[in-house]
Amino acid sequence: PCQNYAVLKEADRSVHYASRDVLAIYKCDVELTNRWYRFSGGAMSQRLQSSCIKSDTVCNALSVGWMKGNHPLESDHIVSRTVCFHHDGNCCYENVTIQVKNCGGFFVYRLPSTYRLQLCARYCSTAA
Repeated sequence: PCQNYAVLKEADRSVHYASRDVLAIYKCDVELTNRWYRFSGGAMSQRLQSSCIKSDTVCNALSVGWMKGNHPLESDHIVSRTVCFHHDGNCCYENVTIQVKNCGGFFVYRLPSTYRLQLCARYCSTAA
């Protein structure tokens, strides 16, 4: 997976991206296709967020996705993790299982689509 992945390059995936527009159209990850992805949307969007962000106004998302647990070491091979989606004060309103691989200088994630979730959910990233 360290050579065969798609790139998620949107800078607005970052948890440091806060929409101030009350009429903003939220983005959902319904188009993802259970394959390997790498975050590469600038300095503030390099890897999956790994703690709950108690906000519904970051990442251009209605339901902010974050990974429970630590990122793996390079020697860990491929590990499974839970991604929780925050909504309305609940850090894990909904969740999915993903896989994560440490590729040395970056991480890749096998991310399923969020179309089966109740809310418009998006995987959100942060700085390396």
